[in-house]
Amino acid sequence: MKNTNKILFIVVSSVLCLFISMSAHYWDMPLCVWTSPLVAIPVVYAGIHFRRAGSATTAFLLLVIQVPVILIYASRHLDGGTKYFTSIVLTLIVAIYVGHRQRKSRDNFQHLNKIHDTVRRIQQIVDPKLLLAELENQFMEIGNTDSVEICLLDPDGILKEYKTDEEVSPADHVYYRILANRDFVVSNNVSNDKRFDYAGGTNENHAVEQFAIFPIEFGGAARGIISVVNSKEENLSKEKVLFLTTYKKSIENALEVIEKREAKIQHEIQNKRIRDTFSSYVSRSIAEEILKNPDKLELGGKSQDVTVMFTEIVNFKELQRSVAPTELFASLNEFFTIAIDIIFEYDGTLDKFIGDNVMAFWGAPLPMPDCEMGAVKCAMRLNQKVNDLNARWRQAGKQEFKFSIGINSGEVVAGNIGSIRRMEYTIIGDTVNTASRIKSLSKSKCIPILIGESTFQKVKDRVQVAEKYQATVKGKVEAISVYSLSV
Repeated sequence: MKNTNKILFIVVSSVLCLFISMSAHYWDMPLCVWTSPLVAIPVVYAGIHFRRAGSATTAFLLLVIQVPVILIYASRHLDGGTKYFTSIVLTLIVAIYVGHRQRKSRDNFQHLNKIHDTVRRIQQIVDPKLLLAELENQFMEIGNTDSVEICLLDPDGILKEYKTDEEVSPADHVYYRILANRDFVVSNNVSNDKRFDYAGGTNENHAVEQFAIFPIEFGGAARGIISVVNSKEENLSKEKVLFLTTYKKSIENALEVIEKREAKIQHEIQNKRIRDTFSSYVSRSIAEEILKNPDKLELGGKSQDVTVMFTEIVNFKELQRSVAPTELFASLNEFFTIAIDIIFEYDGTLDKFIGDNVMAFWGAPLPMPDCEMGAVKCAMRLNQKVNDLNARWRQAGKQEFKFSIGINSGEVVAGNIGSIRRMEYTIIGDTVNTASRIKSLSKSKCIPILIGESTFQKVKDRVQVAEKYQATVKGKVEAISVYSLSV
């Protein structure tokens, strides 16, 4: 229906333009020669809506119809017919060119808008198959074809059609060559193109006349190909190829984002599995409290006074660069084993492992009258054990751990956090955050053990302090006091 209306407009506008031009010339009206350019109107319109073939056909018909006018004009004016014919031909040529340029400008504008809409839409898509379907649809529309094929590499490096999982064969198929070169190939005459060994295709009933093949690349590697077969256009222009590659790139970027997200999730799952293996160890106090009162498994929390200890292996990142992963993990597990045993020895609660950090606390879930001293004794004992461990590693030619500890006391909210499927007993609050900051100070000042003011006030008569420091930490407006223990 839309094309019918467009053709009707071309016919009506052509008739009107011809009527005006012929009438002006027949009656020899003043400035009649200036009516001739009117024929450009239907030609330009045809070029915009029916490409160059449509504008050229319209121009030819208009030229043929105007032959009588040219003869009339030639009979009245010397050399007038030749000049008039030349002006008409030039007008029609210019009109064909203008219509073609206008169509390209309109197509480019539409494609740019579609690219913008596509990029905005695919940001919401998290399924790679949906992204590939989007890519297929865009290639069909831009390439003006019903035949688009996407093939992806499987883990064994074999190309397979992404919908049917059918293997691409033979092994020297042009698709594999495109993957190896990682560059696109466009041919508008496959049968005479020496780059192709065949003129068949995935559908044996239809010969391949046009072929455009593009590699699908993301994550720094070629992952597959997408091909356009037998476009309905006379050829795939540079502009078309540019738009195809632009759409492809936007989809590739989205696929790479999804892959990185999935890799990160898997990495976090693996790290969590390792941490959970150690976190499954609970202190006797928590076990006894749960056995005595199963209600402790319910969600919720309560305020309790505790002492929190954070430990960190200061040179762990350096060791990652110089020590083999298997050896480093063995050393880390040996350290964690010692840390767990000592924390439980002093009735502490192992909260979690954060990479190479250990978090433990005293005073929850069971109140502990002297939780500050329990944490300090644990820290000093742990520091001694790490020194012994380093001495043994030194003799074995292994890298040593540099160690820091931060301790703080105060009120926290303690309880089970999570859901009925997965919950863990933990503590939260400013006291916890400050303990972490004190540990960071211990690391930056290369001091094995630093304790906060609230902890110091409870143990000052029973421990030997080497030095007092004033420091500004994140989350605190005023400077805090910390004390280094003599070890």
